[in-house]
Amino acid sequence: MEYIEFSPELRAKSDRAVIEGVIPNWADRVGLDSPWIGVFNEKFSPVVGYYIEEDGTVIQVPKEQLQRPVHRQCTEGPGTR
Repeated sequence: MEYIEFSPELRAKSDRAVIEGVIPNWADRVGLDSPWIGVFNEKFSPVVGYYIEEDGTVIQVPKEQLQRPVHRQCTEGPGTR
């Protein structure tokens, strides 16, 4: 198996689909007030470079800028009960 980078065009389409559909749809399902949004922003955002804003919009942020505080703390979730 060989790893091949996406073309810039395919990467742009993929990013747009994730920002406009995949993550917002997931956020709507779990609820914007859900602690899972905080889990996403705290744990996944630094890895994937996407951040869910308070209003549910998703922004793409350079990974090195994602060391900012999350807008919801992870006080619930796996292993916190």
